[in-house]
Amino acid sequence: MKSVRIKYSKEEQVKYVSHLDTLKTFTRAARRAELPLKYSKGFNPHPHMVFGLPSSVGMISVCEYADIDFEDGVNCADIMDKMNEALPEGFNIVECSERPEKSNIMAEVAACEYVIYVKTRKSVMDLMDDISHFISRQEIYVTKKNKRGEKEIDIKSMINFISVGEDSMGTYLISKTAAGNEKNLKPELLIDAINKYEDTDIEIRQIIRTEVFLK
Repeated sequence: MKSVRIKYSKEEQVKYVSHLDTLKTFTRAARRAELPLKYSKGFNPHPHMVFGLPSSVGMISVCEYADIDFEDGVNCADIMDKMNEALPEGFNIVECSERPEKSNIMAEVAACEYVIYVKTRKSVMDLMDDISHFISRQEIYVTKKNKRGEKEIDIKSMINFISVGEDSMGTYLISKTAAGNEKNLKPELLIDAINKYEDTDIEIRQIIRTEVFLK
């Protein structure tokens, strides 16, 4: 068996493709490329394919990870070349390496970096002041929803940094926040918290995930 870890991008054309449909897309691409996927046993076999904290629907990402098992007889160069030929436009594998034994991409994600393009009536300088005041707070409580209901949590320790900038596309925030199975702060919730505590009027225009940090 050949276990690999791939890094791929999810561009504008496929940003509305769901996680389930992404899994199906990669499975079909491997079949079209005639790559020997490793399947589970039983009445309903499925490919050994695990995605590490897939980005939300509507988000562009230049850093997505997946662990995929193949039968013997393939190498990373063939996997990258053949998969990229078979994948639809908008998906692009940029790295492929042998997966460390017994590692699990879902358990290894520690943080994510995002570029968040926003709409606001405030100037960049005023927004910088608001962000500086926001991250200086000792506690930042928000309401987080899950399958069991709502819970008040302090997200202060989940925020590594936030910066503000401006380019030809407009005003943006760069944030690095906790991510993964133990702690996970989505950029949408971060913006909600900034608006709540600093009385800002930030609206999200586009989110781009630029990096996933592994443990």
